[in-house]
Amino acid sequence: MTARANITGVSAALVLSVLCAHQAQGDGGLVVWSGERLNARGVIVVSPAAPRAGAIEFAWIGSYGEGAFVRATHKDGTTHSSRLRRTTLDGELHATLTLEHAGQWEITLDCDGMASAQTAIDAPPVTIVIGVGEALPPWNAVFPALFAWIPLSALALYATHRRRRTLTHLEHVSSKA
Repeated sequence: MTARANITGVSAALVLSVLCAHQAQGDGGLVVWSGERLNARGVIVVSPAAPRAGAIEFAWIGSYGEGAFVRATHKDGTTHSSRLRRTTLDGELHATLTLEHAGQWEITLDCDGMASAQTAIDAPPVTIVIGVGEALPPWNAVFPALFAWIPLSALALYATHRRRRTLTHLEHVSSKA
């Protein structure tokens, strides 16, 4: 394989990775609370880091009791809640809520779940406020794919042109011999 073929292959891979980069979910979220719960350190992580109207994941990392839950309340009174479910990672719980309105949401997370009333008095649920932005327009999700054909076509034309020049050159050299 020649150096030019390597360059073409690397260029094609780079173009494809740039086109597919909008789908990467490398965002691990944003730590919105950290503190002491159930005599152990605990953390609440919200993902995506810049929440927008739609599905938002809440994660609790730390000690927990059965029946742990998260509840989101909007200033207009809309409420959503869900039980936190275990993940494959030890000591981590997740719940996804669909928050349909932009604005301030009060998030209440109770990692104790159905603990006794005394525990609730000693360690009330964690309450935080997060700002949720407007939902992205639907076309934004497909926008990169709408124009993917342009660089791919240019790359295909370039590769065809290079191949054609190489074949023409080889025919010319073989006809002289």
